[in-house]
Amino acid sequence: MMLLRHFTPVRAIRDLRFFFASRKRHHYVFMALSLGIVLGILFAFWKDSSFETPYKREIIYVESWPLDRSTEEIIRQQAIDLEEKRAREAELEQRRRERQAEFQRLDERLRKWGF
Repeated sequence: MMLLRHFTPVRAIRDLRFFFASRKRHHYVFMALSLGIVLGILFAFWKDSSFETPYKREIIYVESWPLDRSTEEIIRQQAIDLEEKRAREAELEQRRRERQAEFQRLDERLRKWGF
């Protein structure tokens, strides 16, 4: 704490007055511009870092099965689930093919323009 022992507000004000008295007018202009740019960047980072995440409720439903169900019931349910899964996968594959066709058309247009 030897450093703070020599610090006094009077000396600090005197040093600050000397600093400002020895500068020219254009130094103040550029100092204000540089401070404004730095504060603007800091404000942009602060504003960008704070965003609200919307609350999305996620409900997971679980089927309850009796412990004494037979193997045939399990196999029947698996067959039903397999059909549903195949239908979902077919729909997803169809959407993928449509999306790929869109990108292919875009690629052909860009190729016509020379890109």
